[in-house]
Amino acid sequence: MIKTQKIRLADLAKAADVSVATVSMALADHPDINQETKLRVQLLGHKLGYRNRAEQQKQFATNLEKHLPERFGFMLIGRKLQDEDRVAFLHALTVVSAQNGIRLEISALEPNKNSSELEDHVLTYAKGVDGLLLSGLVEHELLNKLRTAGVPYVVLGHSIEDPYETAVENEQLVLFDNIKMGRLATNYLLSLGHKRIGFICETIVKGLCNDLWLTGYKIAHIDKGLVPDPELIHVAGKVFAGGATAARAVHALANHPTAYVIPDARTACSFMQEMRANGIKIGPRDIVIGCVPEMEKRYDIEDYPVLIEDYDMMAKVAVRHLIELCTKPMPCRTEIAIPFVAKNFS
Repeated sequence: MIKTQKIRLADLAKAADVSVATVSMALADHPDINQETKLRVQLLGHKLGYRNRAEQQKQFATNLEKHLPERFGFMLIGRKLQDEDRVAFLHALTVVSAQNGIRLEISALEPNKNSSELEDHVLTYAKGVDGLLLSGLVEHELLNKLRTAGVPYVVLGHSIEDPYETAVENEQLVLFDNIKMGRLATNYLLSLGHKRIGFICETIVKGLCNDLWLTGYKIAHIDKGLVPDPELIHVAGKVFAGGATAARAVHALANHPTAYVIPDARTACSFMQEMRANGIKIGPRDIVIGCVPEMEKRYDIEDYPVLIEDYDMMAKVAVRHLIELCTKPMPCRTEIAIPFVAKNFS
């Protein structure tokens, strides 16, 4: 007996004792085929389980609907959920997940576990969900283990770069082009005539946001034939350090910067407040700030040049991409760049 899943036009033609062309025309209800032959071929095809391409595609779509993911996990690694920019992003993720009929479970791992414990925790957590959204200090070894375990995942942002770690063959990233943001910010200030531009941030982790902004800052200088001055780069070395320590470091310089690139609105705000307290006002033509939606209002920087990360768009793209990864094999490395918004550049 012919197996249903392997039925071809030739098999059906042989069973009906007609040509392949006749079978094809009969199934397509062609007027040149008499009604008796059409009916006989169609009934035989139904009996043997033959499906044409359109029917196969319809069945495939039905199967996908039956197997769509129902539950995603969001795992923040090495950071705190209470951070205000993450709260805004989690709201966007929750809304988009709900719109797609998916329940979003939120969890976080603060940096008090060793790598092995952390990886085991994430892998155990992954067993209870259909796919993972990862953010924070995401290392390549963890991604390799998730891939080996067959866990669909998407990294929101960048993963930590380390030349000594194992490469990730099919790393899935949804991110902002932070190098381009740092480069654009610096080029804008250079175009206004600034030659000594400071770069200020709280922490630097290789391959993550601030590190990539700094790379763009350096590239912009090199593009103009300039050598970035290391003394103009201030990294506080502590999360939530703010900009006060940077302001004090700037005051200690014999030759102050004339402009600043700061990837975080909160750091920029506290930096400008401290500078103002010391008699130095930083105007809109002296700084470019990176921020997320609503922060420009909250920190009263609406008149300043800002580069805004569109969290709503990132959430939509990330959730849709993870749904696709849950319904088909994980592709080769994918990097989806989300557009950012530049405001008050003139």
